[in-house]
Parts: sequence; C-alpha cells; structure tokens
Amino acid sequence: MSTKQTASYVSELRDHREEGFTQLLAQQGHTATSFEEAFGSEALEQLKRGYTHEFMMIQNHTRGRLGELWGEVLLTSQLRANEKDIEGDSSVFWTPFGHRRVDVFWPNHLLALEAKSGTVFFSRSIRKQIDKDKYLLENGVFSRVIWVLLQGASQRVREALQNSGIIVVDGYTGGMPPEVTAIIGKTEEKQ
Repeated sequence: MSTKQTASYVSELRDHREEGFTQLLAQQGHTATSFEEAFGSEALEQLKRGYTHEFMMIQNHTRGRLGELWGEVLLTSQLRANEKDIEGDSSVFWTPFGHRRVDVFWPNHLLALEAKSGTVFFSRSIRKQIDKDKYLLENGVFSRVIWVLLQGASQRVREALQNSGIIVVDGYTGGMPPEVTAIIGKTEEKQ
C-alpha cells in the first residue's frame, strides 16, 4: 500500500470516528457546540477522548479478526493446510515475557502466523510480541513464525522481526515465501 493510500485509509477511519461522535451527541439532543456550552470544553474533550478510545478498540478488534481469517485462508489455500488442523487465536503459549496468543497456529508444522492489518510501528506491545515469538522460535515451540504486514511496517519493526528470525511477508503476495513452502514440503515428505 502506498503512502497516499495509507493516509487515505487513516483519514477514513478518523472520519468514521468523528461521524460516530457527532451521532452520539445528536442522540442526546446536542451538537458539539451546544454540549460545550452546557457542560464546558473540558467535559466535551473528555467525552470525545473516551468515545474515540472505545471506537478505536472496536475498529482494531474487527481488523484483528479479519487478519486471523485471512491467515487461515492463506494457510489452507497456499500451504494446503486442512482447515481442521489449524487453530485460530485460541492458541496461547507461555513465555517469560507473558503469554503469547497468535492469530493462526498450524501444530503439524509448528508454524505460527501473525497478520497485521494496519501499519505496524515499533510500540511496546509490538516489541513484546516480537520478543515472545523469538523466545518461542529459539525454544522449538515454533519452527517458523510469519508476520504478514498487510499495510506495511516501520523500518525498526522490520529490522526487529528479521533479527529475531521472523519471516516477513508484505501484503498479500499471492503466495508464501520459498523458505516456508520448502519447510512444509520437507515435513510432508517425512510423513
């Protein structure tokens, strides 16, 4: 996704939040101006912050579930995984950094897939996910971890993923990277 497309997408999300906030006020018989006149600018800002936070949580949850579904489709269509053999985000793994819940796990191949539907930045939460995945890779819980970045990631995220042995796939490429298909092929030959 280009920078222009990303900016347009972020702007669209912001517009949806603002439209929803306007509708919330209207349901209470107010506009932003009348609410501010009645309760003050601080009350308006506090209400808007709370609403925005809740709305963003819903947007993130919805996009997260779509990422999980996309990961399941990718594994079943590209790597011939049987739908019954893969697990959605019900797979939780212990690490010394806290529990790790991955979007999709294929136990037959110890393959974990994390699909990120928004642009990924090097936040504390992302750093923790990378640390957990690295630990699980180093300790043989996972044979491979794939992060699919549907809308890209910052250079710091990319470097951290690569330095941790995590395979990075940019957007939907129509196929899996050769290092993944090779591992799956070798495993299937042994069975």
